Amino acid sequence: MKIQFKNKKWLFVSLGLLVLILIILFSRKPKVQTPSYTIRKGDVVKVLSLSGEIDSKEKVTLQFQQGGLVSWVGVKEGDFVRKYQTIASLDTRATNLNLKKALNIYSITRLDFDQTNKDYENYQESTDSEYREKIKRILQKNQFTLENSVLDVESLDLAIKLSSITTPISGIVTKITTPIAGVNVIPSQSQFEIVNPSTMYFSVSVDQMDLLGINIDKEVEVILDAYPDTKLQGKIDSISFTPISGETGTVYELKIIFNKLDNKDFRYKIGMTGDANLILEKRESVLFVPSEYVKEDLKGKYLLVSKKKEKIYVETGLESDSSVEIKNNIIEGDIIYK
Repeated sequence: MKIQFKNKKWLFVSLGLLVLILIILFSRKPKVQTPSYTIRKGDVVKVLSLSGEIDSKEKVTLQFQQGGLVSWVGVKEGDFVRKYQTIASLDTRATNLNLKKALNIYSITRLDFDQTNKDYENYQESTDSEYREKIKRILQKNQFTLENSVLDVESLDLAIKLSSITTPISGIVTKITTPIAGVNVIPSQSQFEIVNPSTMYFSVSVDQMDLLGINIDKEVEVILDAYPDTKLQGKIDSISFTPISGETGTVYELKIIFNKLDNKDFRYKIGMTGDANLILEKRESVLFVPSEYVKEDLKGKYLLVSKKKEKIYVETGLESDSSVEIKNNIIEGDIIYK
């Protein structure tokens, strides 16, 4: 019985020691690691990010000047057309008949004109001043009648020419409201939209308060939402002189042209959205620290150079969204703390 009691005693002691060890282990607070950063040299870039979309300098909406029967449509959506290419036309049979009629009237008027001039070719020799004035008026009226006849012919000839739509730019046909011939249309009903892909640019709106530091030829990096892994390089081509109408604030349009845009497969399209990153200022190979390591008090900006929170006051330079240039009191390789 004594041996059994002894074994139980040692068992309780062992269990007690184990519980005590576990309490000590779990009650010990983990050692907090103070975040640190090693000073190094690099580039500090101040960037302004603006949202926008692709647009084109050359885009047109074409329509017939007058209504009529569409006799021919020579393109379809997606076709590429050349400058001055005819793409559609109206039926001109009635206009051609009127033109022939006008030419006949012109011929008759011309004969009458020549005959009248011949009949009164010597009217200036008359001594009767009233007679001379009368004949002068007859000849003037004769001249006006001939000119009106010529204008009628030219007007109908122009109407025939305007019955066809010719594109003033090269580009892609993006929209046709009347793609089939044989239907009657009014001028505003039949429209053809054409966009020149070689004149595409990226349009962004910038607030008046952000215009400082933005100028023509400023370098820009464009990242489209459709192709987030592709960075397109460009530069500012123009800044609008007047604000964009309809906006709540005073904002201006920046047109960004691409340095090199390989768009043979037309993967970049009008209306694609994205972000333009404007490099406002850049400092190369300077000492910098992450923004969160820079502290400030009444004396100025400082860094913590030891775990004991020792301060060293510094002069800062260019600041970006994530980095701050440090101009003095530190060297490359120094360690700072939060």
